[in-house]
Amino acid sequence: MVAGNIVEEVEEGTEGARKRAWEAAGKKGVKFELVYSAWEGVIENIEIKEMEFGKICNIKFADAIISLNTESRYFQDFACKVFNADLSKSVIFHPYDIEDDKGHKTGVSFQQNGKKLSNYFYDFKKKERLHDFPAPDETQTVKKGYWKFYFASVAEFLIEKIQELKFQPSLEPKEELKWPLDDFAEDVGPTPDDLPF
Repeated sequence: MVAGNIVEEVEEGTEGARKRAWEAAGKKGVKFELVYSAWEGVIENIEIKEMEFGKICNIKFADAIISLNTESRYFQDFACKVFNADLSKSVIFHPYDIEDDKGHKTGVSFQQNGKKLSNYFYDFKKKERLHDFPAPDETQTVKKGYWKFYFASVAEFLIEKIQELKFQPSLEPKEELKWPLDDFAEDVGPTPDDLPF
């Protein structure tokens, strides 16, 4: 996931690939990537893997694996919505990273059967947490570093919940999918329901 897009690293010279310079942990380099605004398909499995730089959530589709760092807003937003999906049916996974007059927003819009899936763990109308979602300790919220600790505990809660999901074979017929899914970008863009509480 880079700047609100799904990216696939490819060989230099691959048709349609873009060149992107990167810098991390004191190292620099160049990658060549195909860029997709969304991905559609049946989620066949979700795995959490321990990597050198933390935990990764691998979302397995028949034709792709989308990897999310479990400390990212993409993961937390995805994990809060996947529980409202029928995992035997196709979904549209559309990441976003936008700036508007209210600030910077990063997350995932998730759609199934033409409807956006809402947050399973929070009711925005009633402004209440659901299904044992961890609440911040109001006595600690003013302390330096507390929010980092809180969001790490939220990530661990969501990882445990994700690992409880059961997957079954798809009930949908296999069909050839057309990429990229730019046609869906306007339909599944972020709404207030997609944004952090």
